[in-house]
Amino acid sequence: MFYSGWSGETDEIGFIGRRWADSGGDMAQASLALTGLEQSLQTVVVSRQKDFDQLFEGFKKMRAVSYVSSAEVLLDFLDTKGFDHIELLVGEGINSGQFKDDLRQKSAEVTERLAGELEAGRLRFLVSRRTIHSKFFILSDEERTRVIVTSANLTQTARRATNQTNYALYVDLAALDPLLERFEEDFQKHCKDSEVFMGDLIDLLDKRREIPREQVVSVWLESTGNGRRSDTEVYAAVENMVTQALSNREELEQPVVRLELPATPAARKDSQRLLKPLGADGKTSSVIVTPAKAVRFIEEQLGVPLLRCDVAKQELWLGFRGSISRVDAPDGPVDEMRGSLVDLESYIDMVELGQCPDPLFAKMSMFEALLYILGTPFANEQMRDRRSRLGSVNRRGPRYMYIYGPAQNGKTTFLRYSQMLITGTLIDGLRAESLKKRQIEAVQAFGTCYPLMFDDVTAVTGKTFEHIAKSHWESAWTETGIFPQLVFTSNSIRLPDWAKSRMKRIDFDVHFVPTTETQERLSRILEKPNQMFGWFARRYLERIRQRGWFGDDELETARAVMADLYAAAGRQKPAYFPTQPLETLYDPDLRLWKELVRQKKVAVSDEGDTTVIEFSDDLEPSELAEYRAALPQTIKYRRTGKTLIVENPEYLHSWLDSNSHGRPWWRRLLRRA
Repeated sequence: MFYSGWSGETDEIGFIGRRWADSGGDMAQASLALTGLEQSLQTVVVSRQKDFDQLFEGFKKMRAVSYVSSAEVLLDFLDTKGFDHIELLVGEGINSGQFKDDLRQKSAEVTERLAGELEAGRLRFLVSRRTIHSKFFILSDEERTRVIVTSANLTQTARRATNQTNYALYVDLAALDPLLERFEEDFQKHCKDSEVFMGDLIDLLDKRREIPREQVVSVWLESTGNGRRSDTEVYAAVENMVTQALSNREELEQPVVRLELPATPAARKDSQRLLKPLGADGKTSSVIVTPAKAVRFIEEQLGVPLLRCDVAKQELWLGFRGSISRVDAPDGPVDEMRGSLVDLESYIDMVELGQCPDPLFAKMSMFEALLYILGTPFANEQMRDRRSRLGSVNRRGPRYMYIYGPAQNGKTTFLRYSQMLITGTLIDGLRAESLKKRQIEAVQAFGTCYPLMFDDVTAVTGKTFEHIAKSHWESAWTETGIFPQLVFTSNSIRLPDWAKSRMKRIDFDVHFVPTTETQERLSRILEKPNQMFGWFARRYLERIRQRGWFGDDELETARAVMADLYAAAGRQKPAYFPTQPLETLYDPDLRLWKELVRQKKVAVSDEGDTTVIEFSDDLEPSELAEYRAALPQTIKYRRTGKTLIVENPEYLHSWLDSNSHGRPWWRRLLRRA
């Protein structure tokens, strides 16, 4: 730690004789010239954690302004540094959500602990309506006060000083020192028009005492900062109803679920409107319903069944159409298991009745997509395992599935069939119009791990789609929450760059021409019960009992479980069983470019350090955009009309060479400049 200092007894130079901004506005002040100051102004270069901690040692109270902050530092200061009161103004802005996002990435116990300190009066959070970049601290004990002005935020990153260096000025002042009075005034000016942060959580904990604290905290964390406080209260009440319904499943038709309505006027009004089908008429403060009615209500509100996974108890429960049943099941008789797998293959073999350039690829794609759907109820557990192992290094969750294909290629029927495997009933996919931020937030808050399958999505380049896809796992997810996986089908092949790494794209490259024969055969397959998912779920739960089960391949566990089922049934896996990720066997974008080259719609030539790609004149602009979108993000190019100039050709060559056997297929078409 490096110190330097100069005496306050000299003249009006530097910090002590500074003229504060006088250009107008709330922060403007006249100059403050102080002489005869006995204490010395000190400076510190903060390059180690010790440098940071020594600035705060020996004090009991803190008032602070910091652009951002982190929960660990605050709790550690209360626990180990001797502070008994901290008042903090976070300057990033009331709508930034930084601190709440930070809490979402930690265990719910951290938020519960902060709430307890707020309730006890040892901690007070304020958030500003405007962005404040100031960073200063007023520390005090019974005998002295220290003022620190610094470039460091009150965060763990700044404190550790591993990858950053900060600078601090500090001075110890007597109780009646005029400079201290000025700092006190400055702190109050910064806090003007601020709001109490987490105040809504404290109110919610106080008003919803009948709900377990951890449950209230979970709902609060899942709510977004842009939502109304009444939404959080309503979601907490409904989530408690869901928990009660599942706990009382043995009394399905008995009125044993008691739903206490929120007390605040806005939340009470919203809850009465939402819960009117359950009998909330405004005349009473609570509603009593049966578990069956509660389950039906949730399904009607969310558009999907209620599904809950309990890894600790090794159980998977489904609330569907007024009933609550356990889904996972021990293996059935070998003949029954074998028959279920045969029926599954019969569905996939329907590809043979369609028009398809590569039946093996089409079947493998469909099997890969089925493995994905069967594993979706456990996506939330995979996310929990990822976050426990990777922390904030990689905040992304398991990739969403994006099924692409033109009309009449079986996408809609696939969603119906795959949901039949889980629920025993044919269910249509969700309409694309229901892909809305508020609807997703409601599902997140109510808590179901049943996948949300949106059919025929068109606005894949819109802001709503981008916000949902980026926020669902990366910022909205919490450790105590129960979040569903998202599945999309679309006729649009043009995924934006940000989506390519977040989506597992699977192409259904087949076209079905409806005939009486094919429709009758499909009807027989869809109407035949299949118990396979129960056996699959039981084996899946056993495999994820311990942490550390996920890998780079999201479907690794699903592949292993399905292979186990084939072995238990004494049936050989079909040739189209995907033993590794489909994209490592069939790259759909590469297939698109192979077809483009083979049709002689493009010419490729090396010119110096670049490779030039020239598209034929008969290609439409929309087709050119599709081919450009299919190039991997690692390929850097610039466009001139219908020509692409690739600036890192080695990446293009490597991509085109992938999955080649012998001489690369495209090089015979290469023209040398």
